Amino acid sequence: MIASIFKGEQLEAVSFKENKNILVSAAAGSGKTTVLIERLFALISGEYTKVELEEDEEEEDALVRTLIKVYTKVDRLQEGVDVENILVMTFTNEAASSMKKKLQDRLIKELRINKKAINKAKKLGLNIELLQERARELSKQLTHSYRANISTIHGFCQEIIKKYFYILSIDPSYRIGDENQLKILKKEALEQVLEEKYSEANEDFSKLALLFCNKNDDKRLQELINFIFNKIVSQKNPLKWLRDSIDSYDDYYYINNMFRAICKENQDMVREEIENLREIEEDINSMDFFFKEGAKTCSYINRYNYLLDRLLYLQKSLGELSLDNVDEFTIVLGEFKRIYASKECEDKILKDKLLAILNGAKASLFCLQEYYEGQKKDNILKGVKQVKQQLEILYDVVEKYYYLYKDKKAEKNIIDFNDMEHYLLSLLEDDRLANELKNYYKYIFIDEYQDT
Repeated sequence: MIASIFKGEQLEAVSFKENKNILVSAAAGSGKTTVLIERLFALISGEYTKVELEEDEEEEDALVRTLIKVYTKVDRLQEGVDVENILVMTFTNEAASSMKKKLQDRLIKELRINKKAINKAKKLGLNIELLQERARELSKQLTHSYRANISTIHGFCQEIIKKYFYILSIDPSYRIGDENQLKILKKEALEQVLEEKYSEANEDFSKLALLFCNKNDDKRLQELINFIFNKIVSQKNPLKWLRDSIDSYDDYYYINNMFRAICKENQDMVREEIENLREIEEDINSMDFFFKEGAKTCSYINRYNYLLDRLLYLQKSLGELSLDNVDEFTIVLGEFKRIYASKECEDKILKDKLLAILNGAKASLFCLQEYYEGQKKDNILKGVKQVKQQLEILYDVVEKYYYLYKDKKAEKNIIDFNDMEHYLLSLLEDDRLANELKNYYKYIFIDEYQDT
């Protein structure tokens, strides 16, 4: 039975019966884990009836009353799901242990209430067979709960890998390497690869190294390679993902989308400056302030209006900008005037406030002029081609690093967390095994979804 404390959206999440995926989103401390535990109990027991409290009635008394009312009038138990057929994944081992304990406490509590219902039903001379059967079923689920698959995602990966290691052709006596050991193996592998590359005296690699190395060390180059390595190992097919990413630099459509994404970021910056200018509009209109534009003397209002007009133009243009019209845009941008402020103002506090905002807008405008200066379509495509050439060199280094690190782990019969994920993905590509797991797990829960 579902406790009376659950109402509204919490009750909906607990008692949801449709065959659909659901996402429960709520603030920290709002009771998501409590809802998840009650949802698990509802699935295990097959009971979706919410207990309604009568006047001045305690929760436990209401549960006993509802149990007697239901199970002395039906001819069979509600059909639930065995707890072993439910997979629950969360972010940490501590959270997994806590969740399993809470589910067991919920089952123990229900057994205690069920016993009270049996005793009360006896006194009333009612049939207690189903309540007794319910007690046996709850006891069985409590026993099974110690084997329940409530773990971290890597705990689940390890369980499946241990069970089907023979499909992967790996030694079942493998162990998970500790953090320090894995760091040492990675460092050794990368240094070995770089040493080999340096000894080859390859001109293209030497040029790349010069960009990231100083005369003392190649720390920045190693950081770049490790950054790429850590990025790709989170992908399903690491080296293929990297290969496809580099090849996309030959795709005009992809390059144009990259360029448009940068323009969108610049557009957001311009929007912020416009909002800042709007905030001081009233102060500007009430102030007699002057600035010089070339040899002219203009009102402070004109300076404000000029900046606002240019930024509004930029906001609109950046939203429409692409490789196909960038040449025309750079010409217009190059014609923007430079503006120079005078220092005359009686109200120093107000002057400092307004100048800070105006100068910020002017600086953003100047930065965009510098950034897009010379950003002709042909120049951009030429620059992308040069970047791709450097990425090809990096690909060769990362590929060697990837396989050498893998070999070093194999020599010591250790794996890391990324290996566990890839092994599981590999197993799930076997249709027979994937269907076996799909049929075994009736429900899958992911706690702390954003982290897990």
